[in-house]
Amino acid sequence: MTPSEQDKALEAQILAKGLTAPRVLPEQIDELVSRLSFHTYVIPGTTVTVAAAIGPGNFVVAIGKAGAASAENFDEMVGRNRAISRAKDAARNQLWELEGYRLKRNLLDLQEFGGLDQVLEVAANMPPELADVWATSAVPFVALHQVDAPPRPCCVGAACTGACGATPGRIVELDPSESVRPCSICNASKVEGSTGAAV
Repeated sequence: MTPSEQDKALEAQILAKGLTAPRVLPEQIDELVSRLSFHTYVIPGTTVTVAAAIGPGNFVVAIGKAGAASAENFDEMVGRNRAISRAKDAARNQLWELEGYRLKRNLLDLQEFGGLDQVLEVAANMPPELADVWATSAVPFVALHQVDAPPRPCCVGAACTGACGATPGRIVELDPSESVRPCSICNASKVEGSTGAAV
């Protein structure tokens, strides 16, 4: 059974038990693995081949290596294929960890903004046929803006007058889809989403 088949068998067990909480799915990992490219290098004077599994943005996800015990058995193509296979397996394991970490961070962000309970309630009431779709990226950071979270103050920094309801001097972290614009009420800096709507 391939690692992908093992992952899918485990997911089937999870679904059979009716577990619907956010999670990383095998399909996510398969998709990420399919986007990897591999660079191989034979170390001169040896029978060792190294392969790097490289993701988008030239991020090296994992390294695999292969080698022959005797030079007589060394075949460069066999070594490259084996090193790539090992790099691919190592990358799959690493991607599970990285995506698990990303999901956990997203859930912690939701919890911080007061939306985690709503997300978990949606997950618990999700029809079984949609449960696997629900969990795919399991609430990326952008989804924070789709949850009925308590309103964020629009002002950042010491220029805030408090007229908009913010606490003067409070720093508000921005995510990549937001920018800072002047607040129409108190003229201090205002957090605005990429669509131009205040968040």
